[in-house]
Amino acid sequence: MGITDKSVIFEAVSLMDRFYDTSTVQFGPEDLQLTAVTSLFISSKNLEVDPIDLSTCIKTLCYKKFSALQFIEKEKNIRRATNYENETPN
Repeated sequence: MGITDKSVIFEAVSLMDRFYDTSTVQFGPEDLQLTAVTSLFISSKNLEVDPIDLSTCIKTLCYKKFSALQFIEKEKNIRRATNYENETPN
């Protein structure tokens, strides 16, 4: 497991940017890590042959700070906020 393409990182940042840009809710600083890792999770699933799995996001990247349900809920929110447009032109 590993990110082999820089476009995964760029796409994750784009997802975060578009999510926060369209959001009307004021998020606290604790939400930043969940949003960042979830965006990385989404972009990895969209662009990688061997994407990051959810357990890696939970255990390794977030040190069990968030649950699987929180990741799934955040993924749903990000996808809705970006109108399910996964990739942006570079």
